[in-house]
Amino acid sequence: MRRAAVAGASYVTLSPIFATSSKPDAEARGCAWLAAAVAQLSIPVLALGGVTPARVAEVRAAGAWGVVAVSALGAARDPEAAAREFRRALADEETT
Repeated sequence: MRRAAVAGASYVTLSPIFATSSKPDAEARGCAWLAAAVAQLSIPVLALGGVTPARVAEVRAAGAWGVVAVSALGAARDPEAAAREFRRALADEETT
């Protein structure tokens, strides 16, 4: 991840933070790992893997600049409504 920053990346995506159906064999790394990684980087970090609107506050508290949602949107019955939930959760975090 530091190599990406040194190479000029604008941001990095770290995954999986939580267990996710899109990578069932991948070990969830958790928010403590995310926070440690964020502390080592000088570019924005996006959290990916098992992120839901209910977990936005947790990953933001760990220092994530934002989130990436694949399964939470792709598997949603109403992806547009799911995206609105993420948008609300992110906006709530910006105002707290």
